Amino acid sequence: DAQADTHGRLTQATHTVNYPVDFAARGQFRFRAQPVIPADVKAGEYSGALTFVVTYQ
Repeated sequence: DAQADTHGRLTQATHTVNYPVDFAARGQFRFRAQPVIPADVKAGEYSGALTFVVTYQ
């Protein structure tokens, strides 16, 4: 969303997206998630999780 204060990738260091109160009050958020696979991955089984938490203040 254009209203978000972060438009790049979400990482462990950059993991918060803030919205203006008037926009957030309407409750319409859109996200697209895509895994980033490192180039040096070895054969094996990998697993992970994506957690989405909405906090209103």
